[in-house]
Amino acid sequence: MVTTHSPGLSVGDQIAIIMGCLGGAVVIVTYLIPKTPFFTGLLLFLLWIFLSYPLLHFVRPLKVKIPTVLIVCVLVFLFGRKVWPENKPTADIMTEDAVSSTPTVGQPPSINFYVRNDTPYNLDIRNFNLINLDAGVPSQEEENRREDDKWEELRKYVAETEVSATNYPAKVRSWSSVIDQRVKLTADQVNAIKNNTGAVTIRFMSVYQYRDSTGEHEWDQCVLVQNTFAVVHCSQHNGPSWPMPHKSWR
Repeated sequence: MVTTHSPGLSVGDQIAIIMGCLGGAVVIVTYLIPKTPFFTGLLLFLLWIFLSYPLLHFVRPLKVKIPTVLIVCVLVFLFGRKVWPENKPTADIMTEDAVSSTPTVGQPPSINFYVRNDTPYNLDIRNFNLINLDAGVPSQEEENRREDDKWEELRKYVAETEVSATNYPAKVRSWSSVIDQRVKLTADQVNAIKNNTGAVTIRFMSVYQYRDSTGEHEWDQCVLVQNTFAVVHCSQHNGPSWPMPHKSWR
């Protein structure tokens, strides 16, 4: 009686199977972990190797082997486009707890608040501010128009002005103020604000520029004050707007 044994897997076969399994693991890892361009590129390169080797090993005819490897290249490219990290900040910057200062005749209006750097990194942040006073009680449409006009004015100021950066430590709330010595409150304006008539609106607009591992970014803020108690956000221009569309960091 003759017993035949089918040959087991060779070392090359085992390596090819293991690499195919590693390719599947790389796909899962790419989805689950936070991604940077460098790390994502490295994972995609490993994925291409892990998927290509089993094909090169098991597919024998050269005229079939080349098209299959090309197909793998296309699939890895398409997968890379899907998982490639967007140019959004890894930093989490926000302002909170805004409080208006007591209006004083002949003095500029100001607003105080915290800037929270909720990241593990110390960040150098540049800050640009614009304060303006409006009379009357505009409709929401008119307020949006005025805000857009002033925002364009601030944008022009940002593009033409250099300011030094302030360091904001990691995981810390830093006290900050917006004040403009060019704007002085009159007696009528102070009375309108203190008496809560709504006849005077102070608009505080700010731009924060910073950079992290993903590039250069901005955070903008617009706050309205009509009395000594209420501080409300504008209906527009409150939040991140990245990447920075104008000048580069120096």
